[in-house]
Amino acid sequence: MESKNKSFVTINGKECREISVFDHGLLYGDGVFDTFRVFNKKAFMINEHINRLFNSAEMMGIMPQFSKEQVKEMVKDAYNKSSFDDAFIRIIITCGVGEQGIGSLCEPNVIIMVTQREFIPLKQVNAVISEIRRTNKNSINPKIKSLNYGNLVLAAINAKKLGADEAILLNESGKVAEATTSNVFIVKNGKIITPSIESGILEGITRKAVIENFPVTEKSLSPKEIMSADEVFLTGTANFVTIVKSVNNRLFNTSAYAEKVFERLMELTKSGEPLFD
Repeated sequence: MESKNKSFVTINGKECREISVFDHGLLYGDGVFDTFRVFNKKAFMINEHINRLFNSAEMMGIMPQFSKEQVKEMVKDAYNKSSFDDAFIRIIITCGVGEQGIGSLCEPNVIIMVTQREFIPLKQVNAVISEIRRTNKNSINPKIKSLNYGNLVLAAINAKKLGADEAILLNESGKVAEATTSNVFIVKNGKIITPSIESGILEGITRKAVIENFPVTEKSLSPKEIMSADEVFLTGTANFVTIVKSVNNRLFNTSAYAEKVFERLMELTKSGEPLFD
């Protein structure tokens, strides 16, 4: 089934929508990815996303056949051929095709997907605290943005079964880690708080932008602190800021800080890097 969203796709710099069924990214989830937004032909924090992508690849033992600069040029080329003004761009590096079996030598593939995707400003969701835990940081480094989203998919499915839109995952110590595809923030007595890096979270680029522009406390956060918060919101590439209306049916009646954060992030997009020729 084709996606409802319009997309332009390249593989290793050439327009293509087909990849081998023997690619280890498909067979074993052996690959990494990163995504970023383009607003009015300007890419938001593209260099930070490409740097994280290559760091993820290095930690997974994947050696791309292209440099960061070459991948960036491939992104620009794909974006210009897409004819989209606003876009959601995903860069995937798979381990590639090789002998079947984990850890065999392969030639990595670089896939770039430029998608015309609806941007929902200040989307609102109902969340639950999931029984599914964030992958133990001793199993796979949370800094790696891996293609293996198994536990996050299960958490999302279970949340839907409970009538919620989103799941908040705890780490192996029972502390708050992150949502399925975004970082968690709470507001308590006028202070913005988010789980620390040591909580086993992905170091979100949007999270980083919030911390650089607002006074934020990074600390270990308990589920009780979520439930007693004045406000809860999520940050991520897809929608920047998502308002959490409720957690485990506990309602939050304000979104004032989420709105301020969103406004600031949208201001920052104006200084993004131009992608058009």
